[in-house]
Formats: sequence, C-alpha cells, structure tokens
Amino acid sequence: MSKIAAGAIVRVLCFVLSISVIIPKGSSDAASCTADKLVITQSVTGRTIDSRIEWVVDVNNTCTCNLSNVQLLCPNFQSISTDTSIISEIGNTGICDFYKGKELISTDTYRFYYLGDRINFAPNSFAIGRCYG
Repeated sequence: MSKIAAGAIVRVLCFVLSISVIIPKGSSDAASCTADKLVITQSVTGRTIDSRIEWVVDVNNTCTCNLSNVQLLCPNFQSISTDTSIISEIGNTGICDFYKGKELISTDTYRFYYLGDRINFAPNSFAIGRCYG
C-alpha cells in the first residue's frame, strides 16, 4: 500500500470519527418520538358535580425526549368544564393547546380533570426537544 493510500484511509477514518462525536447522541431518539409515545388515559373519578360526571385525564410522555407545543384532538370540547390554564381549545377547531405549550419532560405524567361527557382526547401534534439516552 502506498503512503498516499494509507494517508487517505487515515483521513477518512478521522473524518468518520469526528462526525460520530459531533452528531448529537439523542438524534435517533427524536425519530422514535411518534404520536403513540404520548399516552392519554382517562377514567371517571366517581364524583358528580352539578349533575355532571368528573373525569381524570393523564397525559404521559413516554418518549425519551421532552415534548413542547403539544396539541390534542378534543372533539366537543366546548361541552365540558375544565381548567383552561391546562387545556384550552383553539377557536372551535376540536384541537386543544395542552399545558400552554410548555415542555413536557420525558417520562413524566401530566394530569387534569374535566366535567361532562367523555371526550376522546388524542395526540395531534408536538415539537421534540432535548432527548435523553
């Protein structure tokens, strides 16, 4: 092998090594943050207030990355009563801002309550933040 070929191989290996150090470790984690990683469960609390059933909703970020600007599908949202500082509908679109766009930390659960008929909340969109590997 000539000195020129050996030098080229060393340069290529150095380039590959430097790229692997520069690329953030969490970038592959971000690709795995799909809508199914935002798990929404709800159940009846057993309380009735003003003849309306109270529900508890848990929104669990099971992604290894923080999520922000979370929007949920919330059909018939106007028919319920809830704390609008936690979840509020954008106009009459059936899409709700959750947690005022604040970051949902990876693996944390966020809870809210509402009164009325059951709403089928579902993930609509979110932005992916810092990832933890």
